[in-house]
Order: sequence, then structure tokens, then C-alpha cells
Amino acid sequence: MRKNSCYRIVAMSLLLGSATLNAQTINKTADLIEGSTGITTFKSGDQLYFASKDNDKAVKLVALSSSGAKKWEQSMEGYLQHAGCLGGKVLVVVSTDFTLFTRENSTYKAYLLDSKTGKIENQKLLFNGNDEYYTELDVVVGKDAKTFSLIIRETGVKRNVKVAPGALGAMVVAKKMANEAKEVRRFTTMSFNSSLEVIEALSPVVPAGEFIGAVKTLNNDLYIAVCDGKTGVSITRFEAGKEKPSKTVTDSYDYVGRGLLGGGTLGEQLRLFSDTINNNVVYISGSFQEKDEFVCVFNKYEFNSGNHKKFKKSFTRDEFKAFEKGYTPVNSKDFKSLELGSTKDVELLQILESDNGYLLLLSDVHKQQLGAAPPTFKANGLLVYSMDKDLNIKSVTALPRKVNNRSTPEIQAHHKNGTWYVFASHEDKGRMLQAKVSSNSGKVEEIKLIEPPKVAGDSVGNISSMLFTDQGYFLPVLDMKTAFGKIKFDVDLYQISW
Repeated sequence: MRKNSCYRIVAMSLLLGSATLNAQTINKTADLIEGSTGITTFKSGDQLYFASKDNDKAVKLVALSSSGAKKWEQSMEGYLQHAGCLGGKVLVVVSTDFTLFTRENSTYKAYLLDSKTGKIENQKLLFNGNDEYYTELDVVVGKDAKTFSLIIRETGVKRNVKVAPGALGAMVVAKKMANEAKEVRRFTTMSFNSSLEVIEALSPVVPAGEFIGAVKTLNNDLYIAVCDGKTGVSITRFEAGKEKPSKTVTDSYDYVGRGLLGGGTLGEQLRLFSDTINNNVVYISGSFQEKDEFVCVFNKYEFNSGNHKKFKKSFTRDEFKAFEKGYTPVNSKDFKSLELGSTKDVELLQILESDNGYLLLLSDVHKQQLGAAPPTFKANGLLVYSMDKDLNIKSVTALPRKVNNRSTPEIQAHHKNGTWYVFASHEDKGRMLQAKVSSNSGKVEEIKLIEPPKVAGDSVGNISSMLFTDQGYFLPVLDMKTAFGKIKFDVDLYQISW
């Protein structure tokens, strides 16, 4: 199965025009960004932040008020790795260099900015790695937002790769690199205070196996997940400040690779992430082939109590037909029918957590590419699972949508006043589905088509970058441009009321 990618887009507010949709206002901003290659968005208090990879060589950071008024903007050198808040300031982490062929280097630098003015108050080199090999970086901000950590993994992929001539040679090299990307040559965790001073540096003993991921929980414990063909998937806990593990949990899977040249690995299909509410709770989710079935899994591991709960599901064509036949349009002339696509392409795309349970969003996603032409993506309707904290299913419903575009289909959800608002890419011109789903019953209460005005035909809504306020939400819309094999974006921002 494919990993999902998304681009986060920067924007500011200068209201030019508006549209009304059933008393829902949609305001368009001025054209904002040209040549952006990736975005991070975040919110702190009543201020919204949009950080853009400005042609890969710099970061442009824009701060808006909750009403969409521009407050300040700032530029910094480097390739964007992380942007967020730290101790009342804004933290930006970059790698110090980027090239088209070798990508970002493994030297990481941090900037601290005043959140009111955007002035750079501090900057410091955090880590200087080995640029012969690719590294993977995760930045984790502590629960109190006064400390942050770098989780750094040096992979087995060398930067100077030689490709044999012909398509087969390229495929062999790609498969080799995919396997090397899961290796661990060096593993380091470093923690810093709000003055960018090192307070801890550790080299935990990584368990043997193919690397899946590493996360920290709210109490700063570290969890590392790996897999191999004999024992399956193992999750190991390292207590805060310790380099040796304290506990390991293992699940076996009879996995069949679906990847390149019949290969593919389980570690490429699974994701490890941590609970955002409780300590020492982590999750494994993913979609892969096991024997003759294509399955989606969502496992919850409570390390304090030892209680582990699991959800596993494979779909049949008869189930999909029953959903499609039983679909009843909900107050919308734009979504009259439901099509769910192929059962073999279903992925577990997003898991959202609230105080009383989880919302799982699943859909087929299929990538098509002919020769050297840019790829296109197809996707059909969404399956929405509502679950309690013990992963018991409260309801299952389906939402209609259809995508055939150059951009990866995106989904998002937001919990507000006992209701899940679900958003999903739909067709083109920046259009998207907005659905209201009761968090108690799972009933779909409303479906709308959100159709921003003045949008080019091949533009798409950057749904994964949406930011939410009490009054509504901000949706960046991307006008994609291709130059020298690289996709860049011109960006508009739309402010949409609830």
C-alpha cells in the first residue's frame, strides 16, 4: 500500500470576494505564495501560523489573527523540518542545505521567534550528522511546551546512488533503497529547553528488525516499533532518560509483500503513533496483504495496564455493494450516489481521537502513472467507523466523494460540540465534501459541497493543512505548477464559516 503525502500551504488574509452556501460564508484572500514546495500549519491561542518551504532553500513564516488578518511574516534560511510553538515562542527547525538530487542534509538548526512580532530572538545549530547517508528526523514538543526533542535515525541509504540503465535497473535500485531506508545505522535522541540548550542526549539500543517508527508519549517515554519475518511487529518502551528497554510487546502477522518487484515490507505499511490524551498509550495502524486478504488494522497498546486492544478488518465486494445499495442521500443534491471502489485498495487513512472514542476514516486510493507524465490519483467514497475507547464499533457509515486528480486525495476531521466534521477531497476546482457526523450515534446529519469561488480547474483544496477556529476554518487551495520535474504551488486561502 502507499504512504499518504500531503503539502501544507502558507497564506494570509486580504478579503476580495465571497460566496454563500446555505448561510455558510466563503471568503477568498489575495494570491499569496508562488513557488512553495511544502507547508506546515499550526495554531497557538488566537494566532494562526503558516510555514512554507520557500523554493526549498528558505522558510517563510506568516502569522494571522483568528479573523484572518495578517500580523507579521519572517524568512529564515534552510529546508523546513518542523514549525510549532515552544514556551510562548515560535520554534522552526530546518536542515541547513537542500539539493534536488541529494535532498536535505543531516545538519539541523533551530530558530526561536517572538510570537507577537516575528523577530528572530535565538538561533542555534542542534545536530551535525553524517551527510553520506540519509537521516530521518522527528521533532517532538513536550506536553508543557517548554522542552522539545529530536529523534534522529541514520538510514542505510547513501546519497550518491548509481542507477543501472533501463527501467529494470531503476526498479532494482529503488527496491534496494526502500529496504535500506528501514535500516538503523545510528539512532539518537536529544532534548532541549526553551533556550535551545541541550538537557539530554541518548543513544537507545534499537531492537533488531525493520524500522517502523519511534514516538514519545506525554511523559517523555520513548517507544520504538520494528518488524521482522519471524516474530512480527514488536513495540519496545524506553523509560524517560534510559537507553535500555523496559518492556516489549510483540504481535505476529503472516504478511505478503505487495511492493516493487513483488517485494514490499510490512514496515512500509504500518505507522506508530502516540496517544494525545493519556500517558504510555501507543498505536499501530496500517493496511497490507495477509495471506489472501487485504486488511486494515488499528491496535491500541496500554503499557501501564498491559491491556492491548485490536481492530482488524478486511472487506468483501458484497459488503461494498450493500453499502452502495443502502446509501440514502442526505440533504444534498450534489451527492446522490455512493461508489466505494476496489476492496483491494482500501487504506486506513486517518484516525482521530476525542475524549469518548475514535473516528476511523478509510477509502480506496489508487495511483496511476503513464511513462514520464505526472501521476494522477483516483479515490472513491469514505467508510467512517465510530469506536469507543476499547475499540468497540459504535457505528459504520459511508460518505460519497469522487477524486481523479494530480494531487493525492486528502481527508480531515474536527471534533466540535459533540459532532465530527469530516472533510474530503471531491472532484476538482478546490471542491470538497463537508459532513456532520454525530460522535454518539455515528449518524450522518448533514452533507455539503464546499465550492470555493474563483478557483482554477486543476486546483485542489489542501485539506490536511486546514486550521480551525470557533467561527469556522481556513482552507488553503493549491494551483499546481510543474517545472523541471518538481511540483510547486501558487496558493490562495479561503476563510469558511461553520
